[in-house]
Amino acid sequence: MSERALLNTLNSAIVEAHTEYINAKKEYLTAKNNLAEAEAQISLTDKETWKDIGITNQAGRDAYIRQQTKQLHDKLNQARLALDYCEVQAQYQENKLKIYLVTTEE
Repeated sequence: MSERALLNTLNSAIVEAHTEYINAKKEYLTAKNNLAEAEAQISLTDKETWKDIGITNQAGRDAYIRQQTKQLHDKLNQARLALDYCEVQAQYQENKLKIYLVTTEE
């Protein structure tokens, strides 16, 4: 493979890794927003409704909200892991290019 072709391949890998990172970031922010909206919606429930379901203090309300939004928390955690993975992949691709450039300069 020619040097030019190898550089194009490495650059393409970097672009792809950054594109995946951007998509993962969008998914993470969407999941974070969905969770915040769901928690806010439950938090706005009036005091009488809390009493109706047997919850009388803030700790109980917080636990209830966590339980009701567990799936959204899980989705947020999965999105965070995917985001972290994409970030590592992008850094890995950039490092591969840097190593190649340093070794070809010598």
